[in-house]
Amino acid sequence: MKLIDDKGKLFGLINVIDLAIVLVVVALVAGIVIKMGSTDDKPKESKWYMVTVYCEDVQGNVAENLKPNDRIVYGNVYVDGYVVSVEEFPAKDTVVLPDGTLMEVEKPGYSDILVKVKVLYQGNDNLIMLGKYQVNIGKSFAMKTNRVEVPGIVYDIEEL
Repeated sequence: MKLIDDKGKLFGLINVIDLAIVLVVVALVAGIVIKMGSTDDKPKESKWYMVTVYCEDVQGNVAENLKPNDRIVYGNVYVDGYVVSVEEFPAKDTVVLPDGTLMEVEKPGYSDILVKVKVLYQGNDNLIMLGKYQVNIGKSFAMKTNRVEVPGIVYDIEEL
């Protein structure tokens, strides 16, 4: 008995092309059923983190408008993070004096701000997310509340 006969049928029962189409459809249906049927039974863990953000060379009264308990905004939506404390320091710049020595001087009208933000992340991985924004040390961070938006750099992260 031939595997494929003169009419192109496998074992004389079904056309090879028809069999291939049926197998593809069955595989697709099985994939959809498996995907829809699988659930993540592991409950999400809630973890609190203290994220320190350093905002350098900020002009104006930004520090005065960043207040404890201000909620953090990401994508025009409040996320699970809020300001805990704000420290303001005079911004400094290094200048070269005529004799070649370096001197650190204050930059008039500028300040540096250190903001501590308490962040709640609910998930099963070790990522720290604020909305869809992943928070990593050294990464830029848009410190945004309902009154302030200023660029900063993530300086430190502590798990609480």
